Amino acid sequence: MAGGQEGGAKPQIAIARSEAEKQAIYRFRFRIFVDELKQTIADADYGAKTVFDGLDETAVHLYMTAKGKIIAAIRLNLGKLTPVPSHLYQAYALDRFTAFPAEQISFTGHLAIDPQWQAGSVPAVLLGATYKLARQQGIRFDFCHCAPSFVGLYEHLGYRRYTDNFVDRTAGYQVPLVLLSEDVDHLKKSGSPFYKLALQHKNTAKTTVWFSREFPDAASGASGARMSDEDFWKMLTQKLQQIPLVSIPLLKGLEYDQAKRFLNVGTVLKVKAGDAIVRRGDIGNEMFVVLAGAVEVRGDFGNGEVVLANLGQGDVFGELAFLTEQPRTANVVAVSDTEVMVLTQKFFEQVMDKLPAITSKVLFNLCLILCERLKTSTDKWMQAVSDQRDDGERKLAS
Repeated sequence: MAGGQEGGAKPQIAIARSEAEKQAIYRFRFRIFVDELKQTIADADYGAKTVFDGLDETAVHLYMTAKGKIIAAIRLNLGKLTPVPSHLYQAYALDRFTAFPAEQISFTGHLAIDPQWQAGSVPAVLLGATYKLARQQGIRFDFCHCAPSFVGLYEHLGYRRYTDNFVDRTAGYQVPLVLLSEDVDHLKKSGSPFYKLALQHKNTAKTTVWFSREFPDAASGASGARMSDEDFWKMLTQKLQQIPLVSIPLLKGLEYDQAKRFLNVGTVLKVKAGDAIVRRGDIGNEMFVVLAGAVEVRGDFGNGEVVLANLGQGDVFGELAFLTEQPRTANVVAVSDTEVMVLTQKFFEQVMDKLPAITSKVLFNLCLILCERLKTSTDKWMQAVSDQRDDGERKLAS
């Protein structure tokens, strides 16, 4: 495969017009979401091997093919055609957007791309076509949500975080995002591929001014992809209240410049007290570093949840699922308003190619963290066995 084109095939883009085209998209989703990504989808039909929900009925479905096979798909729901489900209305805080008619609002979802085509131009072409279609329909705000591991990607496209995160019944912890399609300055600053497309349309500052007034803190979420190494390092130092080399065991043994280069594409999330950042059974490909606040690791046992560990500044969690892509083994819940940095597998793959010496040190530190946790768990188990034995001997003696 060269440049994202398999066997020289040039991908074609289209809008699904027939029911047969739509059914092919639903089957493609099942292959990507369920077979490839091992996700548990409530709306999946395991008999027909399709993924379909009510929003599909009124959606515009864009898809791309190569050699007659679907390689990517996405749906766009226009507010003027789609009644918004109550759970999305609340999750997207749409009650704060009533100053704008439904005709100026859209929802993007179910982005699915064949793994063989993810590294080429296919994602940009598909998303660009979706953006152009939205602009042709007069859309000013496009909403979506994603897992923490994809926040950096969407922020590069020009989306922003603006309201509280939420837990989806099947997808787990999700971050709501909004794209201001007319904000050319923000698109340019983000390095968005939509920037040049936006210049082809008439843009006003109305939505940007309103959004800045309504959500003044929306631009405060920090992402290393949008910050210089120095600024990102300063932000981490401020949150940890000491230099990250001291506060984060994952960085032990790195030089100052090495650590800066490693962390400069990190994504920082603000988490509300009570949020379940990680749920037992979910498939995850990210791990988290606590920058501020605290979280509890909780296990499900016969009589309910039991607190297995308390983690604070500099601690790491989610590392087992990150390494193995196996289901999460415990719940991790914020016990106070907390900030975490997200590190993804994709991030590690990139730095492993560019910075192999640095990445090897970080992975070695991760091994030490896992060994220490295994030792702690073993000590607790041995102590519990010893206590049980002593208790049995006392009962026999009495």
